[in-house]
Amino acid sequence: MDRPNDNLIEAVLANHGKPEEAKLVTEWFATNDGQEYLSIHMDKNYPIKKSGEEVNKFTEVQMWENIQKRMHAPSHRKIQLLKYAALFIPFLILISFSFYKNKEFKSFQKTEMVDVYVPKGKHIHVTLQDGTSIYLGPDSHLHYPRHFKLNERMISFVGEAYFDVAKNSHWPFLIKIGDLDIKVMGTSFNVMACSKSPEIKVNLDKGKVNMKSNSNGCEVPIRVGECFVYSKLTKTIKQDHQENRGSYYCNWKNGLIVFNDTKLKTVLNVLSLKFNTNFNIRDSSICKFTYTIHLENKSLKSSLNDIESITPIRFYNRGKQTDVCAK
Repeated sequence: MDRPNDNLIEAVLANHGKPEEAKLVTEWFATNDGQEYLSIHMDKNYPIKKSGEEVNKFTEVQMWENIQKRMHAPSHRKIQLLKYAALFIPFLILISFSFYKNKEFKSFQKTEMVDVYVPKGKHIHVTLQDGTSIYLGPDSHLHYPRHFKLNERMISFVGEAYFDVAKNSHWPFLIKIGDLDIKVMGTSFNVMACSKSPEIKVNLDKGKVNMKSNSNGCEVPIRVGECFVYSKLTKTIKQDHQENRGSYYCNWKNGLIVFNDTKLKTVLNVLSLKFNTNFNIRDSSICKFTYTIHLENKSLKSSLNDIESITPIRFYNRGKQTDVCAK
């Protein structure tokens, strides 16, 4: 974008600019030229003091003190300074974080995007720049920025993952899954959003999240212990009362698979991803069975033996495919 003229930039930094002028200048600050200008301006007006080899980093407290001094200017300027204080105080404080205190938060820079794919039979742990932990399950795809932008923590995701989001009430965390948005401030929850599944399930372990359909604007809050399902077909969100926090969804990351009154098809879908195998149900009548069972660090064969021992079904190994039949 074109560089604003010097008078406009100086007016905005001096809290004299109009809101639309402030927007124009802050957008320019996001460019490489803007970053260089802002860095020089900060060095000139808020120099970093040195003592020997040690550097005292500029802090948001110092920034706030300087702003307060300016707000106590002669009375004829007080009204105008107060008018723009609410707009510029957060902005300047975040600049101080970005350039002097937390260098890892490169808010005004173009950031590199990172793609992570986890194949079937595998899972990995990813830690984002803000401290958020994501446990990615098999056949999952995560797309995220290496450095988050100012006031924005947004990622896109397909598959299954357990999120432990770093808390920040002023910096919401947004997960985009197709037409669905999941918005959180800081909490722990599991998302099951496999590409071939007609549904997206969110199981909340701690805190509070909101699910929002961008098709119809429907937004639903989820509380601890609840499971909500988003239908990709109808674009609706509803609660699944059969699922609860004691189920599989919040335990798999620790190597523990816990099914609690879970339908056979769901059990087989989980095992299919975990062990990279396909199941072929040969008799639809067995789909009525549900399971309450713990499978901790067991092999596929051992897991299937446990299932056979409590229901009248049998598994037949056909290489990469396993047939499921009634006994």
